[in-house]
Amino acid sequence: MSADTGTYDSEQNKMERRKLWTNIAIWAAAIVVITVMRFRNGNSSMIALSKEGMTLHSSAGTETALVWDDIEGVELREDLSYGTVKNGTDNNKEKSGTWTNDEFGDYELYVDPAIGNCIVMSLKDGRKIVINFESEKTTEGLVDAVAEMLE
Repeated sequence: MSADTGTYDSEQNKMERRKLWTNIAIWAAAIVVITVMRFRNGNSSMIALSKEGMTLHSSAGTETALVWDDIEGVELREDLSYGTVKNGTDNNKEKSGTWTNDEFGDYELYVDPAIGNCIVMSLKDGRKIVINFESEKTTEGLVDAVAEMLE
């Protein structure tokens, strides 16, 4: 009887180990797929506009919500030196987070560096936020939309 129980336990342990390794393999594959999809999609920054304001999201999880009344002015720029990253993302698909440069000091940045222009938003509290989105043409349209919301 103990021989039968030993054989049964051994077979059951093998099945449980097989299930465990199958689950580990499935989770590992899911993590790889999600990571690959994230990098294949490129810049995953997002700008959401609403009647109340705008929300800026970066792929690193940074989120900034702005109320239209907080924005003092907007300007389209093509010559901005981004400076250096203090806390955030700096790669060939996205630059985001807190940055510092000679012109603004510390400021928030949400840009795709492949896009040649950007929008500089001056806030009433003295902060600067720099963004662009999708393409130069889309960024130009976005600055017009933001300026219209401020009127």
